This record gives sequence, structure tokens and C-alpha cells, in this order.
Amino acid sequence: SLITKAWRSYMDELDHQAKQFKSNAELLEVVCEKLTHLSQDKRKARKAYQEEHAKIAARLNHVS
Repeated sequence: SLITKAWRSYMDELDHQAKQFKSNAELLEVVCEKLTHLSQDKRKARKAYQEEHAKIAARLNHVS
């Protein structure tokens, strides 16, 4: 019947949207993970730079 076809079409569309939401959520999780790693790498690089800068400044003060 027409109502059954309409209901089936509605349910199919809901299922399709649910799959899209799940796919987008998984993609977002991957992107967030990458951003977290980049942020951690940036912090490590900043710390290493500051430590190296402090060593060089200490040597310069010692020499002069």
C-alpha cells in the first residue's frame, strides 16, 4: 500500500542519516586525535626549544 511504501522510504532515509552521522562522528574522532597529537608535539618542541635556549643563554653569560 501507499502508506507502507511511504513508511519504508522514511525508515530507509532515517537509516541512511544514522549511518552518515556515525561516519561523520568517526571521522571527527580521528581528526581530534590528530589534533591532540599535534598539540602534544608542539608542547614537546616548545619545551625542547626553551631548554636549548636556556643552555645557550647560560653559556653566553658564562663566556661574557
